[in-house]
Amino acid sequence: MDYTKLLKRGWEIVWNFKFLFLLGILSACGGNSLSGNANVNFSLPSNFSPPSSSPSGAPLGIPQEELDAFGRELEGFFEGGGFDTGAVPEVLATIFAATVAFMCVFFILFLIFFVIRQMAEAGMIKAAYDIENGLKVGFKSAFQDGRQHWLTFIGQILILAIPGFLFSLIIGGFAISIFSGLAAGPPSDATIRNAFGVFIPLMIIGACILIPYQIVVTLIRPIAQRGTVLQGMGAWEGLKHGWQVLRQNVAEMLLLSVLYVALAFVAGIVIGIALVGVAVVTLAPIVISLINGIEFGAFQIIFGSIGFLLIMLISAVLNGVGVSYRSVTFTLAYMHFTGMSGFTNLDSTAKGTA
Repeated sequence: MDYTKLLKRGWEIVWNFKFLFLLGILSACGGNSLSGNANVNFSLPSNFSPPSSSPSGAPLGIPQEELDAFGRELEGFFEGGGFDTGAVPEVLATIFAATVAFMCVFFILFLIFFVIRQMAEAGMIKAAYDIENGLKVGFKSAFQDGRQHWLTFIGQILILAIPGFLFSLIIGGFAISIFSGLAAGPPSDATIRNAFGVFIPLMIIGACILIPYQIVVTLIRPIAQRGTVLQGMGAWEGLKHGWQVLRQNVAEMLLLSVLYVALAFVAGIVIGIALVGVAVVTLAPIVISLINGIEFGAFQIIFGSIGFLLIMLISAVLNGVGVSYRSVTFTLAYMHFTGMSGFTNLDSTAKGTA
């Protein structure tokens, strides 16, 4: 396989059919994106006093006296004096209700974006195939095609997750038995040695099995997805097809994976530089205010909000470009592996339809 031609053709398709960027953004919103963590610590002056979030100083509508009582109860609990929940019922009820509400909203949003991700991924696969075969396609038609396969995609995910789930049950059951024994009374040294003598080898064996399995899953699932979208296969049939194609093209698949890792590394550096530049320019007023112990004004808040939105927008667009490019190039590679043509010299300047 000509990898240079593959990458070049993939970029031609993504650049000339920019609706794929939007599908990539939707896919990235469901978790298919680059991620990173950064922690920044500032040493604040001793006289720094951040502005109060509410005039009364009572967040969530809880009176300050109850918050103080709650703080005293927590202090007594950690000092071993017990915790009297009856002393602060409204505080506990408010915190519990807010936590449950947040978790419910988060879970619902997670499910929505997870389903949208499956639709967007299927839409990108079908769009790349149609474009390579000279058919007209746009965002609407691609997303409609994607809606036909999201359940099958989720089925494949659940099937592939079974081994890890079973291993987690085994480890969880073993851990529960250990802690139950500890709760019954002080264990002897021999009991502890025997417990860990079984637990640690079990973890090592599980890691030796699950890590290679996860690598194989990472390679099989994209193939299975394309078998589902382009050849109408079901969840299990698609996975068997993925294993067959992987066995026949294992060297090319591994080389392609290494190539994607290298491209992701370079893209991550570029994205990081762009985001740091925007953050330095737009968040500088807030940082300066923090260092000097100055309360935030309207200018700092507005400028910082604009900077935050710009960072989110740039990150989403660049992630969308990367996700769509990876999907398109892998679809072209799949077409090559399975004899469905690919890398054609069709008119790559044609524009997509709405």
